[in-house]
This record gives sequence, structure tokens and C-alpha cells, in this order.
Amino acid sequence: MSQGDYIRYKRVANELVEQRKLAPVMNARQYTDYKEFNIENAIFNNTITYDKLIPANTAVVFGITRFQSASCPNFILCRGTNVRPNRKALLGVQSAAHPLAKPPIHITPMKLALCSYC
Repeated sequence: MSQGDYIRYKRVANELVEQRKLAPVMNARQYTDYKEFNIENAIFNNTITYDKLIPANTAVVFGITRFQSASCPNFILCRGTNVRPNRKALLGVQSAAHPLAKPPIHITPMKLALCSYC
């Protein structure tokens, strides 16, 4: 993991600590960053290292030894997204949506359609 990757990892971790401050609708870049953060925290290196001792309460993530703690932020990806801290319920107008009526076709005096989209 490069220094830039490590800085981005720390930045995303700090953003996820305060998930209540996140916007209810996030852009694609934020979602990708949070998804990468979850994947990085889910992949652990279980190989035995003979050159250094690793304490029992630590994990090696992409070559970086970090402590596992209960305060580590987590971002809900697929199931249970309705319990995210930044989620806001839809308004009544948004939840009772219906399709728009098809607009009338404009016709010239000679019974020719001007366009099919207006």
C-alpha cells in the first residue's frame, strides 16, 4: 500500500466515523471509496511471518499492521441499507410516484405530425 493509498484510507475512515453527517444521496466516487474501505477491512493476511512478531489483537491489511477495534467504522453495502445512519425517509410525494401522462402530438393543418417527442 503506497503512502497515498494509506492517506486515502485514513481519510475515508475519518469520514465513516461520522456517518450521520453524510448526505443521504452520495455520488459515485464516495460510494466507491466506502466500498473499497469495506473490502480492504475484510481481506486479512493469515500467512505466517517469520521475520516479525504480530500481536494477537492486530491484523495485517495489505502489508500494514493495524489494531482491530470495535470503533472501526463500517459501511453497509448490500443488505440492510435502510438502517444506515445517514438515511432519510422519502417524502410522501416521492414514495407515491406515478408515470407522467403522454403529451399530445402536434399536428400541422395538413394532418402531418411536427415531431414525435413534443
